[in-house]
Amino acid sequence: DPTYALAVDTANKRVIVVFRGAITKQDWSKAFDFKLRDVKNPVKEDFPGRTERVGIYSGFYQYLFRRRQDTGTTKYDEIASLAHQYGMERIGADYTLQVCGHSLGAGLSTVFSFHASCEDRFVSHGPVRVFCFGSPYCGGHSFADAWRHQEMSRKLQYARFWNHNDIFAHIPDNLLPTSRGSKFRHVGIGVRVKPVPKIFKRWRGWKPRVAYVGAEGSCESYFRGLGNFALFHTTWPWKMSRMHTLAELQGRVMEGAEGEDDSAFEYLNKTISELYELLADINFRTARA
Repeated sequence: DPTYALAVDTANKRVIVVFRGAITKQDWSKAFDFKLRDVKNPVKEDFPGRTERVGIYSGFYQYLFRRRQDTGTTKYDEIASLAHQYGMERIGADYTLQVCGHSLGAGLSTVFSFHASCEDRFVSHGPVRVFCFGSPYCGGHSFADAWRHQEMSRKLQYARFWNHNDIFAHIPDNLLPTSRGSKFRHVGIGVRVKPVPKIFKRWRGWKPRVAYVGAEGSCESYFRGLGNFALFHTTWPWKMSRMHTLAELQGRVMEGAEGEDDSAFEYLNKTISELYELLADINFRTARA
Protein backbone atom coordinates (compact mmCIF):
# COMPACT_ATOMS: atom_id res chain seq x y z
CA ASP A 1 0.00 0.00 0.00
CA PRO A 2 1.59 3.35 -1.01
CA THR A 3 1.93 5.75 1.91
CA TYR A 4 2.63 8.84 -0.17
CA ALA A 5 1.67 10.55 -3.42
CA LEU A 6 3.17 13.39 -5.44
CA ALA A 7 1.45 16.13 -7.42
CA VAL A 8 2.78 18.95 -9.58
CA ASP A 9 1.14 22.38 -9.46
CA THR A 10 2.57 24.11 -12.52
CA ALA A 11 0.49 27.27 -12.03
CA ASN A 12 2.08 27.94 -8.62
CA LYS A 13 5.40 26.27 -9.44
CA ARG A 14 5.32 23.76 -6.63
CA VAL A 15 5.71 20.03 -6.13
CA ILE A 16 3.40 18.62 -3.45
CA VAL A 17 4.18 15.52 -1.38
CA VAL A 18 1.19 14.02 0.47
CA PHE A 19 1.40 11.35 3.19
CA ARG A 20 -1.69 9.40 4.23
CA GLY A 21 -2.70 8.21 7.69
CA ALA A 22 -2.33 4.70 9.12
CA ILE A 23 -4.25 1.86 7.45
CA THR A 24 -2.20 -1.35 7.58
CA LYS A 25 -0.81 -3.25 10.55
CA GLN A 26 2.68 -2.08 9.60
CA ASP A 27 1.44 1.53 9.56
CA TRP A 28 0.10 1.21 13.09
CA SER A 29 3.34 -0.37 14.33
CA LYS A 30 5.21 2.72 13.09
CA ALA A 31 2.60 5.10 14.49
CA PHE A 32 2.92 3.62 17.97
CA ASP A 33 6.71 3.28 18.05
CA PHE A 34 6.84 6.14 20.55
CA LYS A 35 10.46 6.26 21.67
CA LEU A 36 12.82 9.07 20.69
CA ARG A 37 15.59 7.92 18.38
CA ASP A 38 18.92 9.72 18.66
CA VAL A 39 19.95 10.51 15.06
CA LYS A 40 22.49 12.68 13.27
CA ASN A 41 21.47 16.33 13.04
CA PRO A 42 21.01 17.13 9.32
CA VAL A 43 21.41 20.89 9.94
CA LYS A 44 25.04 21.70 9.16
CA GLU A 45 25.13 25.39 10.11
CA ASP A 46 26.09 26.36 13.62
CA PHE A 47 23.47 27.97 15.86
CA PRO A 48 23.06 28.51 19.62
CA GLY A 49 22.40 25.19 21.33
CA ARG A 50 23.19 23.08 18.27
CA THR A 51 23.87 19.40 19.01
CA GLU A 52 25.37 16.75 16.76
CA ARG A 53 22.40 14.47 17.44
CA VAL A 54 18.67 15.18 17.63
CA GLY A 55 15.81 13.15 19.09
CA ILE A 56 13.12 12.16 16.55
CA TYR A 57 10.03 9.94 16.93
CA SER A 58 11.39 6.50 16.17
CA GLY A 59 8.51 5.11 14.08
CA PHE A 60 8.45 8.04 11.68
CA TYR A 61 12.22 8.11 11.32
CA GLN A 62 12.45 4.36 10.75
CA TYR A 63 9.84 4.46 7.98
CA LEU A 64 11.71 7.18 6.09
CA PHE A 65 15.33 6.22 6.75
CA ARG A 66 15.49 2.44 7.07
CA ARG A 67 17.83 1.29 4.29
CA ARG A 68 16.73 -1.30 1.78
CA GLN A 69 18.93 -4.37 1.71
CA ASP A 70 18.97 -4.60 -2.09
CA THR A 71 19.76 -0.97 -3.04
CA GLY A 72 20.98 0.62 0.18
CA THR A 73 18.58 3.52 -0.39
CA THR A 74 15.85 4.83 1.90
CA LYS A 75 12.21 5.82 1.43
CA TYR A 76 13.31 9.43 1.96
CA ASP A 77 15.78 9.07 -0.92
CA GLU A 78 13.03 7.66 -3.14
CA ILE A 79 10.49 10.39 -2.39
CA ALA A 80 12.99 13.26 -2.49
CA SER A 81 14.46 12.09 -5.80
CA LEU A 82 11.01 11.81 -7.40
CA ALA A 83 9.94 15.22 -6.08
CA HIS A 84 13.06 16.84 -7.49
CA GLN A 85 12.75 14.98 -10.80
CA TYR A 86 9.11 16.05 -11.30
CA GLY A 87 9.93 19.61 -10.30
CA MET A 88 12.79 19.92 -12.75
CA GLU A 89 10.98 18.19 -15.62
CA ARG A 90 7.59 19.86 -15.33
CA ILE A 91 8.38 23.25 -13.76
CA GLY A 92 12.08 24.01 -13.84
CA ALA A 93 14.77 24.79 -11.30
CA ASP A 94 12.63 27.47 -9.62
CA TYR A 95 10.03 25.05 -8.20
CA THR A 96 9.22 24.98 -4.48
CA LEU A 97 8.26 22.05 -2.25
CA GLN A 98 5.07 21.66 -0.23
CA VAL A 99 4.37 18.73 2.10
CA CYS A 100 1.15 17.73 3.88
CA GLY A 101 -0.30 14.79 5.76
CA HIS A 102 -2.79 13.57 8.34
CA SER A 103 -2.13 11.52 11.50
CA LEU A 104 0.73 9.11 10.71
CA GLY A 105 1.10 11.10 7.50
CA ALA A 106 1.48 14.29 9.51
CA GLY A 107 4.35 12.79 11.45
CA LEU A 108 6.01 11.57 8.26
CA SER A 109 5.47 15.02 6.69
CA THR A 110 7.18 16.67 9.64
CA VAL A 111 10.27 14.46 9.60
CA PHE A 112 10.49 14.46 5.79
CA SER A 113 10.23 18.26 5.50
CA PHE A 114 12.81 18.81 8.24
CA HIS A 115 15.40 16.85 6.27
CA ALA A 116 14.29 18.32 2.93
CA SER A 117 14.84 21.82 4.32
CA CYS A 118 18.52 20.93 4.71
CA GLU A 119 18.94 20.33 0.97
CA ASP A 120 19.70 23.29 -1.29
CA ARG A 121 17.69 21.83 -4.17
CA PHE A 122 14.50 22.21 -2.14
CA VAL A 123 15.05 25.66 -0.57
CA SER A 124 16.92 27.68 -3.19
CA HIS A 125 13.68 29.32 -4.39
CA GLY A 126 11.69 29.46 -1.16
CA PRO A 127 11.09 27.57 2.07
CA VAL A 128 9.64 24.08 2.33
CA ARG A 129 6.01 24.67 3.35
CA VAL A 130 4.25 22.08 5.49
CA PHE A 131 0.57 21.65 6.42
CA CYS A 132 -0.21 18.89 8.91
CA PHE A 133 -3.46 17.66 10.45
CA GLY A 134 -3.79 15.74 13.71
CA SER A 135 -0.06 15.26 14.18
CA PRO A 136 1.37 13.62 17.31
CA TYR A 137 4.63 14.84 18.79
CA CYS A 138 7.54 14.25 16.41
CA GLY A 139 10.68 15.05 18.38
CA GLY A 140 12.39 16.40 21.45
CA HIS A 141 14.05 19.70 22.35
CA SER A 142 17.18 19.23 20.23
CA PHE A 143 14.92 18.57 17.25
CA ALA A 144 12.85 21.67 18.03
CA ASP A 145 16.00 23.82 18.33
CA ALA A 146 17.23 22.68 14.91
CA TRP A 147 13.74 23.15 13.47
CA ARG A 148 13.56 26.73 14.77
CA HIS A 149 16.94 27.49 13.19
CA GLN A 150 15.55 26.33 9.83
CA GLU A 151 12.53 28.58 10.32
CA MET A 152 14.71 31.55 11.19
CA SER A 153 16.87 30.81 8.14
CA ARG A 154 13.70 31.01 5.97
CA LYS A 155 14.05 27.41 4.88
CA LEU A 156 10.98 25.97 6.59
CA GLN A 157 7.38 27.05 7.29
CA TYR A 158 4.96 24.80 9.14
CA ALA A 159 1.31 24.91 10.20
CA ARG A 160 -0.22 22.14 12.32
CA PHE A 161 -4.02 21.89 12.68
CA TRP A 162 -5.85 19.72 15.19
CA ASN A 163 -9.21 19.35 16.88
CA HIS A 164 -9.28 20.50 20.49
CA ASN A 165 -10.36 17.11 21.88
CA ASP A 166 -8.34 14.90 19.56
CA ILE A 167 -6.33 12.63 21.87
CA PHE A 168 -4.01 11.54 19.05
CA ALA A 169 -2.64 15.08 18.69
CA HIS A 170 -1.44 14.89 22.31
CA ILE A 171 0.53 11.64 22.24
CA PRO A 172 3.00 10.18 23.14
CA ASP A 173 2.74 10.62 26.91
CA ASN A 174 4.76 13.73 27.80
CA LEU A 175 4.81 13.59 31.60
CA LEU A 176 8.36 12.32 32.08
CA PRO A 177 10.55 15.31 33.08
CA THR A 178 13.98 15.87 31.54
CA SER A 179 16.71 18.44 32.12
CA ARG A 180 14.93 20.68 29.58
CA GLY A 181 11.42 20.13 30.87
CA SER A 182 9.03 17.98 28.84
CA LYS A 183 10.43 15.13 26.76
CA PHE A 184 8.61 15.96 23.51
CA ARG A 185 8.07 19.24 21.67
CA HIS A 186 5.64 20.28 18.98
CA VAL A 187 7.09 22.59 16.32
CA GLY A 188 5.89 25.34 14.00
CA ILE A 189 2.60 27.24 14.12
CA GLY A 190 -0.22 25.37 15.85
CA VAL A 191 -3.91 25.95 15.08
CA ARG A 192 -6.31 24.43 17.62
CA VAL A 193 -9.88 24.13 16.39
CA LYS A 194 -12.47 24.04 19.18
CA PRO A 195 -15.98 22.60 18.92
CA VAL A 196 -18.56 25.17 17.85
CA PRO A 197 -20.97 26.06 20.71
CA LYS A 198 -24.42 24.66 20.02
CA ILE A 199 -26.18 27.61 21.68
CA PHE A 200 -25.28 31.28 22.12
CA LYS A 201 -22.41 30.90 19.64
CA ARG A 202 -21.94 34.66 19.15
CA TRP A 203 -22.09 35.41 22.88
CA ARG A 204 -19.73 32.58 23.85
CA GLY A 205 -17.36 33.31 20.98
CA TRP A 206 -15.58 30.88 18.68
CA LYS A 207 -12.39 31.00 16.73
CA PRO A 208 -9.44 28.69 16.18
CA ARG A 209 -6.47 29.44 18.45
CA VAL A 210 -3.19 30.17 16.71
CA ALA A 211 0.05 29.74 18.67
CA TYR A 212 3.79 29.45 18.19
CA VAL A 213 6.07 28.17 20.97
CA GLY A 214 9.58 29.57 20.84
CA ALA A 215 12.55 28.85 23.09
CA GLU A 216 11.45 28.14 26.65
CA GLY A 217 12.89 27.30 30.04
CA SER A 218 12.66 23.85 31.60
CA CYS A 219 9.85 24.71 34.04
CA GLU A 220 7.79 26.42 31.36
CA SER A 221 8.37 23.46 29.06
CA TYR A 222 7.34 20.89 31.64
CA PHE A 223 4.13 22.64 32.64
CA ARG A 224 3.23 23.18 29.00
CA GLY A 225 3.69 19.45 28.42
CA LEU A 226 1.66 18.68 31.52
CA GLY A 227 -1.17 20.92 30.30
CA ASN A 228 -1.14 19.03 27.00
CA PHE A 229 -1.46 15.62 28.70
CA ALA A 230 -3.56 13.45 26.40
CA LEU A 231 -6.26 12.57 28.94
CA PHE A 232 -6.98 16.29 29.45
CA HIS A 233 -7.79 16.59 25.74
CA THR A 234 -9.97 13.65 24.90
CA THR A 235 -13.63 12.81 24.53
CA TRP A 236 -15.94 9.84 24.98
CA PRO A 237 -14.36 6.59 23.71
CA TRP A 238 -16.98 6.17 20.98
CA LYS A 239 -16.16 9.67 19.66
CA MET A 240 -12.37 9.38 19.62
CA SER A 241 -12.09 8.15 16.05
CA ARG A 242 -14.33 10.91 14.67
CA MET A 243 -12.45 13.61 16.59
CA HIS A 244 -9.31 12.63 14.67
CA THR A 245 -10.84 13.01 11.21
CA LEU A 246 -10.33 15.77 8.67
CA ALA A 247 -14.10 15.86 8.18
CA GLU A 248 -14.60 16.87 11.82
CA LEU A 249 -11.97 19.59 11.57
CA GLN A 250 -13.37 20.98 8.33
CA GLY A 251 -16.91 20.87 9.72
CA ARG A 252 -15.90 22.89 12.77
CA VAL A 253 -14.19 25.54 10.68
CA MET A 254 -17.08 25.87 8.23
CA GLU A 255 -19.77 25.94 10.91
CA GLY A 256 -17.81 28.27 13.15
CA ALA A 257 -17.02 30.77 10.39
CA GLU A 258 -20.61 30.86 9.12
CA GLY A 259 -22.05 34.33 9.54
CA GLU A 260 -18.87 35.72 11.08
CA ASP A 261 -17.03 38.81 9.85
CA ASP A 262 -13.62 38.01 8.36
CA SER A 263 -12.01 40.38 10.87
CA ALA A 264 -12.79 37.84 13.60
CA PHE A 265 -10.21 35.50 12.04
CA GLU A 266 -7.34 37.90 11.44
CA TYR A 267 -4.54 35.35 11.58
CA LEU A 268 -6.41 32.63 9.69
CA ASN A 269 -6.87 35.06 6.80
CA LYS A 270 -3.10 35.44 6.43
CA THR A 271 -0.92 33.17 4.34
CA ILE A 272 1.66 31.03 6.09
CA SER A 273 4.39 33.29 4.70
CA GLU A 274 2.69 36.35 6.20
CA LEU A 275 2.49 34.63 9.58
CA TYR A 276 6.19 33.81 9.42
CA GLU A 277 7.00 37.44 8.67
CA LEU A 278 5.17 38.35 11.90
CA LEU A 279 7.19 35.73 13.78
CA ALA A 280 10.43 37.09 12.31
CA ASP A 281 9.47 40.55 13.60
CA ILE A 282 9.40 39.19 17.18
CA ASN A 283 12.48 36.99 16.66
CA PHE A 284 10.44 33.78 16.84
CA ARG A 285 9.41 34.21 20.45
CA THR A 286 6.31 32.50 21.83
CA ALA A 287 3.15 34.12 20.49
CA ARG A 288 -0.56 33.31 20.85
CA ALA A 289 -3.72 34.72 19.31
